[in-house]
Amino acid sequence: MPYDPARHHRRSIRLKGFDYSLPGHYFVTVCVRHFRCVFGEVVADEMRLNRAGIMVDHAWQALPSRFDTLELHVWQLMPNHFHAILELEHRTDRDIDLASMPTVSGIIGAWKSITTNDYIAGVKTDGWPSFPKRLWQRDFFERIIRNERELEYIRNYILNNPRNWMEDRFYPRG
Repeated sequence: MPYDPARHHRRSIRLKGFDYSLPGHYFVTVCVRHFRCVFGEVVADEMRLNRAGIMVDHAWQALPSRFDTLELHVWQLMPNHFHAILELEHRTDRDIDLASMPTVSGIIGAWKSITTNDYIAGVKTDGWPSFPKRLWQRDFFERIIRNERELEYIRNYILNNPRNWMEDRFYPRG
């Protein structure tokens, strides 16, 4: 079938015209491609990370050293997806290069790349399950958190995710 731009383009899920490098809180969800459970399992309402999950978690924790305006809030790695609240802080430094200000997409893209490369190494050296083409889904979900009430609601959602795993839309149903 020949390429038809009207039919074969992907519509952006980002808020049109919004600058995702602006200071603020953002809720992100990133899913493993085909929702394969590769990062551990939920046991007694608690997420138990396997070695791949520990690697992904450590890579997330290391991001503020790469992006100095990034602050991590709560996050939860699940068997086949990841939820987090991140904050881009306001910088007042006069010499900061505005072109180098991180965006939410840039941060998530870097993290997905780092974890994919490290996961590939784990496949080769530690026998982790291989994956076809990509570890993560192409895109990710993000939401701009607009107020304290939303922030608290999302924080609770993330923290309770392992407890609600059996009802989660990402739970594998056979």
